[in-house]
Amino acid sequence: MHVQAMHAAAAARARRDHEAALAQHQAEVAAPAQAQLDYEAAMVTHTAAMAAHEAQQAAISAATLQQQQMILAVLQEQMDDTTWTISALQQQVEAAAAIAEAATDAEAQQVAVQQEHDAAAAILALQQQQLEIAGAQANFAIQQGQDQAALAALTANRRCTTAS
Repeated sequence: MHVQAMHAAAAARARRDHEAALAQHQAEVAAPAQAQLDYEAAMVTHTAAMAAHEAQQAAISAATLQQQQMILAVLQEQMDDTTWTISALQQQVEAAAAIAEAATDAEAQQVAVQQEHDAAAAILALQQQQLEIAGAQANFAIQQGQDQAALAALTANRRCTTAS
């Protein structure tokens, strides 16, 4: 009986040792799989963060393009206003020139010539303003083209990221 108890105790110890070794082996086998799962979860989180960032950048780019469109519309309105004013001033120049030619009084003729010169100077100033407006429009058009290209690249990148 004593021998049977020793065998039973030895068998129990061997079973516990075997179970412990088996549990350790299973943990060692599971560790790389868990590491792979952790890595894949981190990659999914990273991809989602990148997609959110790209979506935010696309929204900013779209808002920038919309703002540029509004500025271009204001610049075009200014260009139209100066064109109208130049046209009105040209009529004033023509009228002043006609008055200067028809005037018999030297003082009236001098006033008409001065009005003609003032209107011509105003036309030159407005034409300079139109050149500045045209320059601003060109700069905005260039910037808008660059922003549209950046937005297209972000959109294409997002599609590639989403597809993978």
